[in-house]
Amino acid sequence: MKKILICIPLMLIVGSSNAALIKTGLQLVDDSSGLSWLDLSYTTDLNYLQIQETLSDSSSYVGENQFRLATESEVTDLFSQFFPSLPYNQGSYGRYYTEDLNSIYTEQITKFVSLMGDTVPSDPHIAASGFFLSDDSYVELNGVYSSTLEGNTTNLIFDSEYAPNYGETYSSIGAGWYLVRDLSLPHVEVSEPSTIFLMGLGFLGIIANRKRKTPK
Repeated sequence: MKKILICIPLMLIVGSSNAALIKTGLQLVDDSSGLSWLDLSYTTDLNYLQIQETLSDSSSYVGENQFRLATESEVTDLFSQFFPSLPYNQGSYGRYYTEDLNSIYTEQITKFVSLMGDTVPSDPHIAASGFFLSDDSYVELNGVYSSTLEGNTTNLIFDSEYAPNYGETYSSIGAGWYLVRDLSLPHVEVSEPSTIFLMGLGFLGIIANRKRKTPK
């Protein structure tokens, strides 16, 4: 039962680092936009055709919660919340691209990954990358990456305007899909057997404790 009580404040602490963003389960709630973002790690290794099937499958978590592909402007707005001072470099690397060997963006990247999901969960790397459909109906990719080796930190924030079309059958084990749902829609969370089990143990503990205290 202690584990359940600990999980609740942690969720609030993470959300308090950015007033408009609160992580709850697999979703990142953005009150400012009225959208909820699905954890990127939930949809890794799916191509465009597969994600369309998942979206239309009402028996899946994605379909049941009525997620849809995020628009280009929605993804851009999300990034601007995490990286408001990000240099805008229009050119061969896309709309914005930055790489540094210091730790200027480490805190923002770490926050982005913790809230949006780590799509490459292998130390010493952290990353959160995802596909989305551009305004021109191209499949594009953007995300963040950070790695620390021998005391040197390399940070990468990128988008894919320089290579916009990954095709309908292209997928990556290191990238998910930017999916959103309107906060006004009904929400169905994934059932967690471990949580249910812990709650059951807690109730049994309360009952057993009351029986011990009951005078004979």
